Amino acid sequence: MIFPLRELRILSSSRGNTFGMVRKKGTKAHQGWDLEARNNSLLYAVAEGEIVNVDRTDNTSYGCSITLRFQYNGYDYYAFYAHINSSLVSKYDWVDEGAVIGFSGSTGNARGSKSWEQHLHFEFREKYSCGKGLAGRVDPKFFYGEPPYHWVSQPGPEVLESY
Repeated sequence: MIFPLRELRILSSSRGNTFGMVRKKGTKAHQGWDLEARNNSLLYAVAEGEIVNVDRTDNTSYGCSITLRFQYNGYDYYAFYAHINSSLVSKYDWVDEGAVIGFSGSTGNARGSKSWEQHLHFEFREKYSCGKGLAGRVDPKFFYGEPPYHWVSQPGPEVLESY
């Protein structure tokens, strides 16, 4: 399992940009990690799998997004990339781990973000569509360990270097 970006860091190193009941003094859920990403940063497939949705319309709080279905320990999971600028993949495409699938952006409720606020909203899910709250979502630390409050570089495959 590789990272969705070349390097990871929680936006502003703030716990409020991690997973769980971490917003509004513990009364509001945040469903994933907000990872610092300047607009047009490369986005990578975290695992081999099928693209099951590409939303190119900027009409939700998530804005434009990509959803990748993959298997991990015999179970289906979904990686969800939100606020993206553009996609290099289409629905039903099969991608290899490490493939460049799109570019980060500032769509949805990230529209108009200052350069220091630009980020990728990234989630893991147990099902394709989850609705509000945390139900059906998986804390990214299940796959990656503790949230990266300091820069962590991609240990990924050489294909990332050659793009």
